[in-house]
Amino acid sequence: MATLTKLPRPLRQKLRDKAIDKVRQDIIHAGRHESDYSDADLAFLIGEKEKEHTSELQSRLCTSYAVF
Repeated sequence: MATLTKLPRPLRQKLRDKAIDKVRQDIIHAGRHESDYSDADLAFLIGEKEKEHTSELQSRLCTSYAVF
């Protein structure tokens, strides 16, 4: 599995932005506000979403290589 540090910086930033957006959506969906969470909690949630997005990207890359 690719780690975030092995990905190019622009891609890492895009994954982080996507993770932040998803965490915000999840918070709203849960009927809560960002202020309900500590900075450490938000950092953890964003980190977990980044891992999910990185895993999805890795899976797609493996699938695309398998097609060729």
